[in-house]
Amino acid sequence: MSYLKKTLSILLLFSLSLFVYADKVEDNTVFELLVLSGLKSQVESLPATIVALIQQSTPNLSNEKKKQAEVLFADVFNSDLVLSDVSNEIKKTLTEQEAKQVLAWYESNTGSRIARAEEYASTPKAMMEFQKIAAEIMSNSELMSTAQKLSDELKLVEESVEFQKTVMLATMVGLSKADQPDKPVDIEQLEGFVDMQLGQAKSQIEQMITAQLAFSYKDIDKSSMAQYLDVLKRPSMKKFNASNAEGTKTALNKALDRLLSAQ
Repeated sequence: MSYLKKTLSILLLFSLSLFVYADKVEDNTVFELLVLSGLKSQVESLPATIVALIQQSTPNLSNEKKKQAEVLFADVFNSDLVLSDVSNEIKKTLTEQEAKQVLAWYESNTGSRIARAEEYASTPKAMMEFQKIAAEIMSNSELMSTAQKLSDELKLVEESVEFQKTVMLATMVGLSKADQPDKPVDIEQLEGFVDMQLGQAKSQIEQMITAQLAFSYKDIDKSSMAQYLDVLKRPSMKKFNASNAEGTKTALNKALDRLLSAQ
């Protein structure tokens, strides 16, 4: 009887392990998610976007310094490393079935149109376009209201502030190293300065995040946006967005560490 119990226990554990293994997200499913959701393209455009923002905020920066910053950010914000961290987080968080549910949305006509709009909005070209029409976007109360609902659902303000903090720190460290490569960077002083800047501009930052989100969806019809809001409330989509946010946070923190260790 004891032998039978042991055998049954082993068989039960074996069958459970097979069940768990079968439900893990496959690599090709993760890759499809990254591509169809636009995450892959957005991550790959991150270094160029940061450099474009640097050029906008420091117009007197020499071409040589711009090139140095571009090379530095392309190395630090290595898209392969960032996507690897995001992929690992997706694998830890979602099951294959849940990943397929998210894929079904991005494979739909509405999901694809929205993903492409988000993809474009993250490019340097779109960033420049947004700067020109920001006032017009913010005056569109209906569009801003929809964007606010999306922001609340995705918890974008909190995540974006953390993202901006990391990027600001990386930008300041990068510019400092490009300008004075032999001088050590005082990261604590920079962190204090960035925290102060973000704290003072909190309300403006929140408004700008909502406006940028509104800009992303300015050409999407109301019915599609209502559908998108419903989709974002699905458990599988919530888990996907949470894993993307956590993976990106991990990757950017690693990127900042790499930048600092390069001094």
